[in-house]
Amino acid sequence: MKLGNKTYTERKEAGDLFLAVINSGKYDDRIIGKLNGFEIIATSKIGVSGKIAIVRGHGSYNVEISTSETGSIIRLENFFKSLERELGESQERLTSLHNELSTAKTEVIKEFEYSETLSTLSEQLATLDAELDLNKQEITETVIDDEQFKDELVA
Repeated sequence: MKLGNKTYTERKEAGDLFLAVINSGKYDDRIIGKLNGFEIIATSKIGVSGKIAIVRGHGSYNVEISTSETGSIIRLENFFKSLERELGESQERLTSLHNELSTAKTEVIKEFEYSETLSTLSEQLATLDAELDLNKQEITETVIDDEQFKDELVA
């Protein structure tokens, strides 16, 4: 871990300076170091169990740090391990989605298996609809002529 201009290889040493810088409040919203190619930014933010440091690469991530020197560095290391795990899971999901897309493209260009049956049934339905419309016309024909009974209608 690099803090300021110095590179640390021991958790305890890096943690001592890291916590001192975070707790001082003098470096809030400033880059205080680098770890695994990511910038470490001090903040005054407080999380559920302690202060927060921002880890920034292509994105920014809040990482809660510990009150112990070594614990804080371990939390940062664990954050990076979780990123690696998430990357692996995301790559697996991406591969799965590519496979699903390939399958979907194949299905889209396939001819519909029941197209002949659908066509036949659609023709039968059209015939039945036409017959029903004929029956409907027959029913709506005048059965009783109102003119015959107009004298019997009550005004």
